[in-house]
Amino acid sequence: MIWLYRLFFWPMLLILLPAYLVKMFKRGGNWHLAERFGIVNPPAKKLGVKRLWLHAVSVGELNAVKVLLQQLKTRNDCEVMLSVTTTTARKLADEKFKELCAYIFTFPIDVFSGCVFKRMQPDKLILMEEELWPETLHQAAKRNVGVYLINGRVSDRSFKRMMALRWAIQRLLRKVTRIMTATAQDTDRYLSLGANRELVYQTGSLKFDAPVGAPLDEATRKSLLDSLGFSPTDTIIIGASTWAGEEETLLNAYAGIRDEFPGLKLLVVPRHAERRDEAEAAFKKSGISYHRRSAGAVSGRPDAILADTTGELSKLIQLANVVFVGRSLPPHKEGQTPIEAGAAGKPVLMGPGMSNFKLIAQSLVDEGGGIFVGGEATLKEELRKLLSDPEKRNRMGERSRAWFEKNRGATEKTLESLDL
Repeated sequence: MIWLYRLFFWPMLLILLPAYLVKMFKRGGNWHLAERFGIVNPPAKKLGVKRLWLHAVSVGELNAVKVLLQQLKTRNDCEVMLSVTTTTARKLADEKFKELCAYIFTFPIDVFSGCVFKRMQPDKLILMEEELWPETLHQAAKRNVGVYLINGRVSDRSFKRMMALRWAIQRLLRKVTRIMTATAQDTDRYLSLGANRELVYQTGSLKFDAPVGAPLDEATRKSLLDSLGFSPTDTIIIGASTWAGEEETLLNAYAGIRDEFPGLKLLVVPRHAERRDEAEAAFKKSGISYHRRSAGAVSGRPDAILADTTGELSKLIQLANVVFVGRSLPPHKEGQTPIEAGAAGKPVLMGPGMSNFKLIAQSLVDEGGGIFVGGEATLKEELRKLLSDPEKRNRMGERSRAWFEKNRGATEKTLESLDL
């Protein structure tokens, strides 16, 4: 099977390379091309110390695994070689994760993973979520390196594709030493795909254990509000991690209700800062007074803010009275995580497209901390209801925070299952 995969990999790589390079260029940052071709220079192995290669694709996975890295750092019998895929995750890893790892590098193109294994000589390979690369798994099996899939999940979209190739996916899963799933649904899906029932454990989602922003003290809160041109008495709607089209929907909903609620403000945080020009076009079209955060100091008191910066969501979300979670309104179907809003104790609105977080989102709604909205009209109506009822907002916020606390603890269960 591996030779068939290699045969088809190269032409597919050439076909997809232009789009991949355009995406890389838009996201900016250092591409680390040598590492993508398997050229890494890890430190020499220490006698009696297990070397763990842990892979986290992007910023979300990197934040989710931070507590696990902190726990591993306290051990004297292992060291972590951390790899990431995206340029934004690499920048974050270099800035904030160096003290937790012995080495940080960019994950190689799959067919070059053998070079990394040869230079790295890991004792265990720890992959997050859906990262089942055939060549990487083959190289691990060839070298008798145990493979552990943590925070394992299978989205609706991936499940359909994987079931169509079940004969191949089952062979990949048989090369995984242990699968630790985020939800019961993920457990069922891995079993349906052919995973060995004895090797699948439901440990919960590591994203509930990810560090959340420290509560803002009054001075910090006021300073942050001042930097936005907002006041402590303003009521703030935040669109968190929005995707294309959702900025326009939020602006339209806001415009339809702002006259009913004096001091109502809108703060939009796109999922990818490089979409700032596209997002700003929606702000300009709306006619609403706004400020683009990356442009520098705010002037006056705008009605809306386009927060086209990176790494501020955990702070900004604490200013919110209501949070809308993006990538969830049509045509988007995948959703972004509502966990950060839950951790901040905020009432959460989400569109129907939360397939990547289906059970997590549904459990938040079931616990009374979240509400699904179907589109612009229902978004506007639910916002109107929540803004008219401070007591309901507070109740939802309390239930949102309780839901977050209830689901913590996956890190400890994951550590127990790593056979260290």
